[in-house]
Amino acid sequence: MPYQLVYLPKSGNKNYWTIDHSFTHKMKNHCFWDDSAQLIADLPTLKAQYPTIFNNRRDDRFYLYDEDDKPVANVMEMMIAPTADTFQTTGQPSAIPIIAHGSKEYYAIRADIDKQ
Repeated sequence: MPYQLVYLPKSGNKNYWTIDHSFTHKMKNHCFWDDSAQLIADLPTLKAQYPTIFNNRRDDRFYLYDEDDKPVANVMEMMIAPTADTFQTTGQPSAIPIIAHGSKEYYAIRADIDKQ
């Protein structure tokens, strides 16, 4: 069954990924994948190739839709599901990698040195 990548913003408008490598509201030129696993595997590559298109889009709002325009699953849930059973069981904490954050929120770090 063919699948397509859809972005659902808070406004509720469906944005479909097209064969022209952009998002559109129109019902033509949608890009389809034959396998949902292939779509999940291609998404990080698409994000790397088109950072300006994906930068301001939240990851939790990407969905898989079938060819009949019906929702199938949330992309992030599908990306997390295969790794859910691979937790580290040694008891040692692992280092948390530093990743780029696409949101426009700002953070501050405060350190008390000699109670100053």
